[in-house]
Amino acid sequence: MQYDAIIPPGGEGHITLEVRTMKYKGQIRKTAKLFTNDPNSSETTIIVQGSLWVPVYVSSDHVRLKGKVGENVRNSIQIRGQKEEPLELKEASVNIPDKVDVQIHYQAEGESYLVAFKNKLNTEGHYIGFLTITTNYPDKPKIQIQILGAITANVQAK
Repeated sequence: MQYDAIIPPGGEGHITLEVRTMKYKGQIRKTAKLFTNDPNSSETTIIVQGSLWVPVYVSSDHVRLKGKVGENVRNSIQIRGQKEEPLELKEASVNIPDKVDVQIHYQAEGESYLVAFKNKLNTEGHYIGFLTITTNYPDKPKIQIQILGAITANVQAK
């Protein structure tokens, strides 16, 4: 944040706020509090709000696969292009293929993709990995989704 530290009574000053929007999409609202030595207005709140457009909408940047050994543990996300040019998902790779199965399904009615994740781990354990997808959009050539797995043992009481 940059600002004029001293503003004379009745004068004007400038404040520059920076909002880093890398991990945001859709509607955002950010606030900043200003404190002054003015007894009539010692605190003021500035609100910055708006709508962020992204070339590719991804419903979540991570997927959790949580369940018990032997359960059918699944989750999914949606990916949709937001440009006039149709989005093409060209190549997908998972860095933990022994633990997760990933399938990508095109949904014509919504011009979107459903990315389905399924746990493959047959024993108790935790894992973290990534799905990386390349696209035909130069302004969003790669999409990366974090995969978090937590498979617990079945507990039996006797």
